[in-house]
Amino acid sequence: MDRHELNDTLSRIKKLDKIFMAYNCNIDNIVKVDKIQKFAKPPELRELNKPDDLFSCIAYSMAHEESAELVMNEQVEEWLGDNIAPDKQRMGGQIGIMANQLSSFGANPIVYTPLLYKTLCKMFSRNVSLVDKGLKKPNEVRRNDRKKINWIFEFDKGQKFGKVKAKNVNRFIAASRPDEFRMTPFEMDFDFSCSILSGFHAFKEKYSDGTTYKDQFRIANNLVDRINEREKPVHIEVAYTSSRKIMKEIVRLASKVDSIGLDESELMLILDALGYRKLEKKIHRTHDVRDVLTGMDKINKKMKTGKIHLHGFGYYMALCSEDYHVSTDIIRKSMQFASVVASSVASGSSLASGLKNQSSLVGRKKEALLDLDREDVIFQPASLVKRVRDVVGLGDIISASIFVAEVANHD
Repeated sequence: MDRHELNDTLSRIKKLDKIFMAYNCNIDNIVKVDKIQKFAKPPELRELNKPDDLFSCIAYSMAHEESAELVMNEQVEEWLGDNIAPDKQRMGGQIGIMANQLSSFGANPIVYTPLLYKTLCKMFSRNVSLVDKGLKKPNEVRRNDRKKINWIFEFDKGQKFGKVKAKNVNRFIAASRPDEFRMTPFEMDFDFSCSILSGFHAFKEKYSDGTTYKDQFRIANNLVDRINEREKPVHIEVAYTSSRKIMKEIVRLASKVDSIGLDESELMLILDALGYRKLEKKIHRTHDVRDVLTGMDKINKKMKTGKIHLHGFGYYMALCSEDYHVSTDIIRKSMQFASVVASSVASGSSLASGLKNQSSLVGRKKEALLDLDREDVIFQPASLVKRVRDVVGLGDIISASIFVAEVANHD
């Protein structure tokens, strides 16, 4: 992608009608792993019921090159608040991160999220409108609901944590799941050009009032149905959940939309939930891009969606159907745009600087390994970033950039 193509895509995004987005927004507390070096424990993946579980999961993510997210209980949440000061605090949650990024392109997102509170509202871009008995600008919201704060533990390539050494830059998320963080029906009395939905992994299997994840998915399905009635393109961004029940429901919901975004870890979770455990374990062991494509083929047969795009280490890959609403050329162009965006965000530089980055050698090697001769598969090596400053939400930014660029570039 050259400067002209970049500016053209940005101009087209700015001209889009509003983008409707729901539902996961929260505050992220960012912590560099070396801050908790003295607490390191041997790697063992479990739920976060006590601080030791947290350290085991961080070590596991580092050792296995996997981004992961597990729910923490109130004991762990309180321990973190009492013992660790975050390096920084910022907007979190797939929708919060994506809405602010799209705002930086000149888009005007409309965001629905269940919990609104002063600290969170201050973190939204001015271009964002929030669903709150109509549409309000963030500074107009007067609610101060319970806070939802996730803790993000970042580590660099070569970072040591106890006896474990990180193979690549990544992060582990200790996620907060307050009982109040659930979808409720709301009026969609506003226009929009397309929709991005994410956060269904945050549903709980059971709530304090006796309702369950099934009640939440009924609301989510109704929301998708209402968007589909307007014939607007819909994208769902998948996120990490340890619940097979919830992942199966996400797969069912995703079968009703146009586009799905995920990473290798989330692909493995879907394969596991659908019973393809031998393939899931193989991808977990080798991260072979040929197995990743096979996995995408497997889940596509179940979901039959228009397009699945995956952001992997050093590359992006899409699998699309013949009736997807944009051409493969537009998908490729949108991936190139997302690559420029991601490299600029990861390095903390401007979009123009992102144009100068070369494509990843890892990505080029994976492309050669695939030896693609399929018209339904689009592969794009990611831009190489020599010094990564930020990884939190990068996958969400990539997916949102791809999908919105597709909509904007579709005549």
